[in-house]
Amino acid sequence: MSTKMNFQPWECNVASVSPEQALGLKRDANIALGFYCYVIRVADVNDPSRKMAFKRLKFLEDENGYRIQRFLFYNEVRFLKNVQHPNIIQVEQALVCPGEFVIVTEYHPTNLFNDLRRHTQAEVSKYFSQVVDALLYLHDRHIVHGDVNLQNVLIDTQGNAKLCDFGMAQFVPNKSSKHWGCYSTIYYDGPEYIRGRPVEDAFKLESFSLGVCLCALSLRVYPRKDLNYLELLRAGESVPDIHRICAERLLCPSPTERASISEIHHRLNDHRQSESHAQSDVIHESPAPVSVPTPRECSHVTEEYRNFILEEKR
Repeated sequence: MSTKMNFQPWECNVASVSPEQALGLKRDANIALGFYCYVIRVADVNDPSRKMAFKRLKFLEDENGYRIQRFLFYNEVRFLKNVQHPNIIQVEQALVCPGEFVIVTEYHPTNLFNDLRRHTQAEVSKYFSQVVDALLYLHDRHIVHGDVNLQNVLIDTQGNAKLCDFGMAQFVPNKSSKHWGCYSTIYYDGPEYIRGRPVEDAFKLESFSLGVCLCALSLRVYPRKDLNYLELLRAGESVPDIHRICAERLLCPSPTERASISEIHHRLNDHRQSESHAQSDVIHESPAPVSVPTPRECSHVTEEYRNFILEEKR
């Protein structure tokens, strides 16, 4: 169901000093370095346990570079100030400081890319479902995130996914977008995408990016152009069927045949309901009486053997 999005005005603070001085914060650690910006972790001077993230967009020397930075800054803050969802990062402040634009957000310790090889299938299912929820929220409001990739999904300390980096987000009242995807991340684009050209359906292009994320998470492989994700998924014994089905629908080469985020959301809900019913049926079954064997310690199953089996399954 589509929801009309009314963008509310927001204020941007202007400071004559560094953002650390303006907000009473101190630099704590580097987090990420991007093409147009870098992100650091900062701590409250009076409460070091309180952490936040600074996204800093430095003024570039040439006029065109400055305009790009300014656009990315104002565009990201505009969207983040007007969306609210548990799986979308929250912006706390936005500042224009000497020589840089600064976006202050909540801090989260890692992202899907950094921990790619350590996610369990249960975690993959949870993160995928949460990202789908966030994208459905955006698409229902005619918003395209514009750069869905593993690095732009943060994981908080409670193990929840948070979609971030809205610099390339767009409000798309219709399916097409004449300015779509000038700076999106390589390896996540659908086959219909040609840099700098309009696409038939910006929302379906985002579906393809989500499909790449799902395959990378399920297979524990980093995205590359030469990977045949669907073949790898079919060969992966530990990949849940629901993930295979969603990936096949999301990675369909034809945008018209490709699944929308809404379709994937419905599939996940149907899958959860069927699993819930199956578990309920098992609980309510009346088992036949059985003899209880005398408990004994299975000393031959060692911890090392369990670890070996887990490693083999990976």
